[in-house]
Amino acid sequence: MLSDVYSNPNRGFAAAYVLGFAGWAVGAAGTIRHIRERWHPNIRLVALAVAGWGLGALVATVVGLVWLRYWDLGFIGPILGAALGGGIGGALIAPMGLPSSLGAVARASVRGAVIWGGSFLVFQVLAFYAGYVLTQMTVDPLVPIVGHIWAKVPGWAIPAGIGGLLAARCASRLSGPAKPATI
Repeated sequence: MLSDVYSNPNRGFAAAYVLGFAGWAVGAAGTIRHIRERWHPNIRLVALAVAGWGLGALVATVVGLVWLRYWDLGFIGPILGAALGGGIGGALIAPMGLPSSLGAVARASVRGAVIWGGSFLVFQVLAFYAGYVLTQMTVDPLVPIVGHIWAKVPGWAIPAGIGGLLAARCASRLSGPAKPATI
């Protein structure tokens, strides 16, 4: 949003990709840190979580921007992309506290994908509309002070960051009580 990908013609997707991956990297690092404290997993499970959130970031950023560009209701593309990315990341961290049976791991992965993806969907929708309203309120007063691009930062970045944090908190709580890792 900060890079004007919604403008027609837009100013390019480079900033959107850089900011998107940066946001996902910060969120993934915090999530993985929380998961490590909660379940004390071994290094293989941490590597699986890193791979899951890395793949989730790639899907959310790339697929979300492709959907943005080619759908009639383009603004929903990044929102659904974030939900899909959250589902992928959630699917690969969910088995951390379970026994090693394949069925239990598969059930936990599906449950994690639904919980994390649904949480990201709800909070990304809320963050989008909150960002739209906040940007409308703050851009005009800030443009003379910091310029057009930086004037949009509080309006879009604050709701997106808070939305991502709340999505992760909600999904983490819905994932169940802390259990020691046995895989």
